[in-house]
Amino acid sequence: MNKLIDTKTFDLKNKESQLIDCEGEIIQLKNQIVSFQNELGHLRALEEKYRNENGDLQKRIDTESSRNIELTSSIKELEVKIRAKEDQILYMRKELEGARYSNSALLDNNSNL
Repeated sequence: MNKLIDTKTFDLKNKESQLIDCEGEIIQLKNQIVSFQNELGHLRALEEKYRNENGDLQKRIDTESSRNIELTSSIKELEVKIRAKEDQILYMRKELEGARYSNSALLDNNSNL
């Protein structure tokens, strides 16, 4: 009986030791869960922050795109005006050259007279 009691006592001590180890592991795992939950909360806050920043940046991109379209349109209009002025300058140069030639011819005629 004493031997059986010793065996049962030894088994009980082993089970208590295992129980203490398991309880320690449970506490450690609960601490990890709390840590992971805190990290998850932090990551969710960062996600929300970055989502808001992304929305703001998208709005800025849309605004800049609209402005870019307006500026491109203005540039095209100015290029058309420049081409028209260049054509006008070429026409006036030809007219001026014709007037000089005519003037030179008239001066020659005057000097001959």
